[in-house]
Amino acid sequence: MVQDLTRAHDEAKLLFENAPQGVATLDQSGVIVAANRALGELVGTPADLLPGRRLDDFSVEPRLIDEVWWGLSESGTIVHIDRTFTTAGGRRRNVALSFRVLSTGDDAHRSLLVNAVDVTERQRLQDLVTRMAEHDSLTGLANRRRLEAEVKRIVAAGEHGAGDGALMMIDLDNFKQVNDALGHHVGDQLLVEFGRLLTEQVRAEDLVGRLGGDEFVIVLPTATRGAAEGVSRRIAEAVDERFGGRSDETGRIRASIGFSMFTDARDQGIDPFRLADRLMYDAKRAGRSRTAGSTTADGLVRAGAPGTSVADVRAVLESDAMRIDLQPMLDLRTGRIDLAEGLLRLTCGAPPLSTGEFVGVAEQAGLCPDLDVRVLRMGLDVLERLQDHRPDFRLSLNVSAQSLGSAEARALFAEELENRPFPQGSLILEVTETAPLIELDPARKFQQVMSDLGAVFAIDDFGTGNAPFRYLSRLDFQYLKIAGEFVEGMICSETDARIVRAVSRLGRDQGMLTIAEHVSSAAILERVRDCGITYAQGFHIGAAVPMDAFISTHLESEVPQSDQVMEKNV
Repeated sequence: MVQDLTRAHDEAKLLFENAPQGVATLDQSGVIVAANRALGELVGTPADLLPGRRLDDFSVEPRLIDEVWWGLSESGTIVHIDRTFTTAGGRRRNVALSFRVLSTGDDAHRSLLVNAVDVTERQRLQDLVTRMAEHDSLTGLANRRRLEAEVKRIVAAGEHGAGDGALMMIDLDNFKQVNDALGHHVGDQLLVEFGRLLTEQVRAEDLVGRLGGDEFVIVLPTATRGAAEGVSRRIAEAVDERFGGRSDETGRIRASIGFSMFTDARDQGIDPFRLADRLMYDAKRAGRSRTAGSTTADGLVRAGAPGTSVADVRAVLESDAMRIDLQPMLDLRTGRIDLAEGLLRLTCGAPPLSTGEFVGVAEQAGLCPDLDVRVLRMGLDVLERLQDHRPDFRLSLNVSAQSLGSAEARALFAEELENRPFPQGSLILEVTETAPLIELDPARKFQQVMSDLGAVFAIDDFGTGNAPFRYLSRLDFQYLKIAGEFVEGMICSETDARIVRAVSRLGRDQGMLTIAEHVSSAAILERVRDCGITYAQGFHIGAAVPMDAFISTHLESEVPQSDQVMEKNV
């Protein structure tokens, strides 16, 4: 019996000393009576030096043993507690502790058995997964999931009488031009910089996030109406100051801002995101670089001044302060560049006027027909020069829906095309949706007259909003341009890839040629090619450049464009 007891004691001692988890026995006051090697390694102190030390000495949080005894008196079983320990070397470790009573009797003779497991790495991974689930991978800001959860919390609190609070939507004006001109890597850097700028303008308690693309959100949990308006003004001014003096395309970046008070959204029975989004687009339609906020009176109050005025627009239209830059489109069937989009560029102002703001103000003032006629005249000059180098070359020019509905614009367009004949199909008029097309009958008449004179039509940004589907069913298009946001998302989002494939199939079924915008990498180009799309356009194919640079790069070169793209990939 003595031998059996001795052997059992030795085995128990070995189990205690060599257990992979930290194990110790404590007296009533939490003083360590015995500890194994694993616990010594966990706290950075040799096991033989631990007896006599209090376990509380290693815990960052106070009164550990008092909490343990309280839990044991309540349950009489096992108490599990997570604590942060500080090692002898000053490192912090996350530790999962389990306690149970080792001996019974009066309080003076009770002791505890504790198991300690280092969960630092597990906690780090959990925190990383949580952060990835709640933060935007590019900017590190809160993502849609985190923003929606925070708004839901604030709305619930508001139903119980909490304070106002506001939700702010911010959209970068002219961001597409940065991507087209400088590339998506510069666009990504700009988004990160813009995220930091927003964070600098708010308090620590406010939440800054990115919904996706160039749309950002700020949640102001306790802001009053005046404070929210002040933040929106401060952001608009900071954006002007940060980007306004730059000489490249980033100098045209501005912000359109809409903010909704949570109380206004509740009173109107509208989701705060929808109300703020609506107000943000009101600000954008008012000329960009503006703010718009909700009020209890009429639902909308505008603040701020546009960067471009109607007088600026009229002055440009009366001058020669415009040019057409060209962005190539790669024919995926032949591997050649036989089509380009003509993009308006302004050459006046210090700093130069923003093209996006300029067009926005022109739309608000009803001046887009005048602008489109000027662009058409310049575009026909460009097309004539391009066809001197390649007779079958084609050019796409943007035309506002305002012009399609204008009898005056129809007559002016017809006059220009009659005086400047060109091969059938050489000129493509790309219908943009920045301004709504109210009546379709005048648009059909416009299309018929232009078609008789040799022009064909493309529908822009197909896949966003409902209007393009309405246009497609009622008007006649030969080209269908797939919205770039879905093309860009094909690599990381199977949903976006399905949308692109579906739109491409729709175009083929309708007998149209399809164009994929925002092709910014070789991987995207390959996915676009696999979808059977006809043309690819984007920075990976080529940036928008002045006409002379375009001709020397794409029309005078002996190297097929497909080989040039391959060389760029390498």
